Amino acid sequence: FWLPHNTMMNRQERLPAKNLVHLDHQATEKNKERKRRRVILDLIIDRIMKLQPSLDKTKAITLARKIDSILYQGAPSFQTYADELTFDERLTKIATRIVIATRRRTSAQNFAEGRRKLL
Repeated sequence: FWLPHNTMMNRQERLPAKNLVHLDHQATEKNKERKRRRVILDLIIDRIMKLQPSLDKTKAITLARKIDSILYQGAPSFQTYADELTFDERLTKIATRIVIATRRRTSAQNFAEGRRKLL
């Protein structure tokens, strides 16, 4: 239910209390999801820093956000995204895809550079 911010509502137009409770519940759920996503992001940052201790913290956070986005968008539900039992497996799959893509990109760059030297 949306009203322009400058519109005054009289008593008959106000939302019923049951709708307000529903909105409050939705806000609570969104807040829980935000907190859970932050915990997962922190876990990803921690894993990255353990694997690459020399990596700049800002770069680790950027990479973690990208990985988190892939995890979140690839999950059919929030429960699947937040599932701790499958977290390591899903994280490993994403990391493997990133490494493979990086190697392919590096190989293609090396090939292009070698070709330029020949020409």
